[in-house]
Amino acid sequence: FINGSMSSGTSRFIAYELGRNNVEKMNQVFNVSLVCHILIALICFVLAETVGLWFLNTYIQFPADRLLAVNIVYQASIITFIMQITQTPYNASIIAHEKMDVYAYVELLNVFLKLGIVFLLLLGKTDKLILYALLTFIVSLIIALIYRVYCMRHFSECHLKRKIYVDVIKPMLSFSCWDLYGNMAVSFRVQGVTMLLNMFYGPLLNAAN
Repeated sequence: FINGSMSSGTSRFIAYELGRNNVEKMNQVFNVSLVCHILIALICFVLAETVGLWFLNTYIQFPADRLLAVNIVYQASIITFIMQITQTPYNASIIAHEKMDVYAYVELLNVFLKLGIVFLLLLGKTDKLILYALLTFIVSLIIALIYRVYCMRHFSECHLKRKIYVDVIKPMLSFSCWDLYGNMAVSFRVQGVTMLLNMFYGPLLNAAN
């Protein structure tokens, strides 16, 4: 939910500076956003590998013989999640520049690659759950690389500089906070229901849901 709030804030500030044709300020906004998302990713990584890992193996229900598969899937999911968090500023730049054709083509590729995962699952002889997690990670990596390479080649502001712009951080965070509560509520409603279903009724109802 923090990531979602920051994404809308980044798009808004880049679009605003784009309208003013202020490339330097656009670069500052992008840099602040990327640094913030890297920090969010690090915090999420630490929480996921401590509290999250403990919660998974203590409270989440799954068959005992699937312990290894569940933990491999969990680790693959964490890496994918971290990668998607740091991807947000690049996606925000594409939206701010209104390059919806690029966004559409890449997302179509994303859908077809995920469809390919289904066929590979039918052909694969290894553990289906582990294979699914690894293939999903690979697809996410490919999509992230395409977005990043495109942004760095076509948008001059999408280059990281080793400098913190304090004057940009405050208004961006202030704007993003308006979205924070709504995004948090949606996250808890969706993910909270998923966890409660698992804790009280098990993975079968999770799958049905």
